[in-house]
Amino acid sequence: MMVLRDIMTSDVVYVTPDTPITDVVSILSSESITGVPVLSSNRVVGVISASDIVEFAGRNETELENGQESWDDIDDEMERELEAEMSPQDLEEAEIVDQIEDSSKDAVEMFTEFTAGDLMTRKLCSLPSTTPLDRAAREMVRKGVHRLLVMDENRLVGIATSMDFLRAVAQGHLR
Repeated sequence: MMVLRDIMTSDVVYVTPDTPITDVVSILSSESITGVPVLSSNRVVGVISASDIVEFAGRNETELENGQESWDDIDDEMERELEAEMSPQDLEEAEIVDQIEDSSKDAVEMFTEFTAGDLMTRKLCSLPSTTPLDRAAREMVRKGVHRLLVMDENRLVGIATSMDFLRAVAQGHLR
């Protein structure tokens, strides 16, 4: 039976509460990920995702209107490739990350005033690395999350995303 340790990413990209949102957006984009844990003194204090940034951007929609590309502007072939690899929520999050990064300088400047600590989700969803995949998948569905922090003895040892679970299903490890 496979456990979280078997599918998790152990080299976890993270930010600190003081990381400017502009840097978070850059990290999400350059690493092709949709969220990162927020660590302070080697302890997880939150998670910031593209969804958190989307929510923030939605509250400030009028400031972001200039300079954004629409999803319709993306090449159809690239859109099909992305859809084949990503969940609908991940597609929406990735679109917003791209839009924010490509926004005009004036629109992005408002993000310099805010940090990961300002926008992060403090409610954490974590499980030990020895958790069976079927139990972990049920927990993700129950909590409505797309990433699990994998923690052993209150220490972050990895992260498992819905894409990691999808790969496990495709390889026949999770039914």
